Amino acid sequence: MRVGIINSDDSLRLALQQAVKTIGGLTVAWAARNGAEGLEFCRESPPDIVLADLAGPAPSGPQLVKSIMQDSPCAVLIATENPESQTGKIFEAMGFGALDAARIPTLGSYGELLGLTELREKIMTVSKLIGHVDKSPKAGRVGALDVKAAAALPKLLAIGSSTGGPKALGNVLSILPADLSMAVVVIQHVNKQFSSGLADWLSHQCAVPVRVAREGEPLSRGEVLLAGTDDHLIFGPDRLLRYTPEPEKYPYRPSVDIFFKSLAVHPFPPSAGVLLTGMGRDGAEGLLALRRAGWFTIAQDEATSTVYGMPKAAVELDAAVRILPDTEIGNALLRHFRTRSGLPALLAEPNREK
Repeated sequence: MRVGIINSDDSLRLALQQAVKTIGGLTVAWAARNGAEGLEFCRESPPDIVLADLAGPAPSGPQLVKSIMQDSPCAVLIATENPESQTGKIFEAMGFGALDAARIPTLGSYGELLGLTELREKIMTVSKLIGHVDKSPKAGRVGALDVKAAAALPKLLAIGSSTGGPKALGNVLSILPADLSMAVVVIQHVNKQFSSGLADWLSHQCAVPVRVAREGEPLSRGEVLLAGTDDHLIFGPDRLLRYTPEPEKYPYRPSVDIFFKSLAVHPFPPSAGVLLTGMGRDGAEGLLALRRAGWFTIAQDEATSTVYGMPKAAVELDAAVRILPDTEIGNALLRHFRTRSGLPALLAEPNREK
């Protein structure tokens, strides 16, 4: 796999070059000193993945990611010195198409690399994603709830997203009212070190509180719960949210498919599932399982998807009842839930049925 590096700091750029060379199966395609040079290299010698910093002369950070995805689309991993202090920029970059963020290893006094493990693991995960790993795991066996127990559950909006997800999530969640009477759970492909920051960032995009889901808690009306660890979130047979490490070798963590499939075996009240922008196929089979279980399902359209991978796979499986731009999904959901509650829809539904 060919790796391009964009970093304006000579020592950091050298550390990244050395790091790439130590990881089997990788080669340094080029190392650019600034964003403009990086964009030129991307066009002339397209890499499989770009390690892009948030600093440096313009274009840099989120705007650099946006330009890469527009001009020469490829996998982008943010590589920066201190990810924890730049969560806002990282989520903005993810909204434009960056897959994740990792800390840049440092050079020791004898030229050795310190802190390489995180970068190596994230590059390996990206390599699996762009290798189109299609084999979707089956969710763990869970017992179905009886109808009486299901009646006590809130209506649920389940959303899955990946590349470009933060921006799309912001567009969907911003429509939801503060007095929301349903539960919302979001599965976004993001490392656990950024989950709390993403929850805070999303809270500023909408009127509904957003926080990380806790192990063993029930679904809660009127707030958005975000999967918050590198384990998979499921809805267990005890009607509580649980984290599970299985399957351990699945590249999508947390997995949308696993969460959606864990919901599909339970007789929920009228609920909805949404699959947003993302690379790969995670969530497509799960969305199909929800549709077959009677859920209202939506896939983001190609025009507004940063990467039309996950929603495209769902469309190909006929898993989506509706295919909509991310800016229209929130209102479509509100109209659907109002109608299913016996209330008149505020607006006529546009004819975009599959």
